[in-house]
Amino acid sequence: MAKSKRNSSIIGLRKKGKSFTDIAARFDLSSGRVRQIVASHEPLEQRRGELKQRYGAHPRISELKDDTSVDVLILCDANIQGWDARVRKLKYASMPIMTLGDLRRMTSPKLLREPHIGPRMLAQLRAFCPYRRGGKKI
Repeated sequence: MAKSKRNSSIIGLRKKGKSFTDIAARFDLSSGRVRQIVASHEPLEQRRGELKQRYGAHPRISELKDDTSVDVLILCDANIQGWDARVRKLKYASMPIMTLGDLRRMTSPKLLREPHIGPRMLAQLRAFCPYRRGGKKI
């Protein structure tokens, strides 16, 4: 968790215009490592920006249609480390979860069979996107 907070701080400082050298000195890292951290977060930040523009900063998942990309869940304030990465892995499940409808229709026991979904991840997913028998559209 400490590394995640550190990386978030690094991204935030870079967004504020701080140099790689200044950030590196602050966290006792090489400027090359700071560049790697920033570069690895750019695609996620770009996707997050696209989602915020389309759905708002804190969308009400329950009100979104079944065909909405499951990526919208990265905008939720989950209490689990690596939430963004875990949500993005849903697309690579044995039965790919591409949309909220896919997630809504998948039973909890099936979700728990996926290697990257444990009880805590399942609880977070269901808190934002409950199971719906038949996956009726909103």
